[in-house]
Amino acid sequence: MKKFIETHCNTFTVSPQIAYIAGVVTDMKWLEKKYAEKRNEREEGENMCLAFEEWEKRAITKGKAEGVGEER
Repeated sequence: MKKFIETHCNTFTVSPQIAYIAGVVTDMKWLEKKYAEKRNEREEGENMCLAFEEWEKRAITKGKAEGVGEER
């Protein structure tokens, strides 16, 4: 998935409304909060690559906190 996103990053442009809905549906509170004020805007222009990058950072941080990926 990461390779696909990196390859096609410039094609992931959506409206703030879609970004907000994605945050709600996926329970990504940070994404929902970021677009809460713009949730009714339908004009495209939000690059979802930034959201994917943030999601990856949070997943890595959470994994480290839970000891995932560490040698035992």
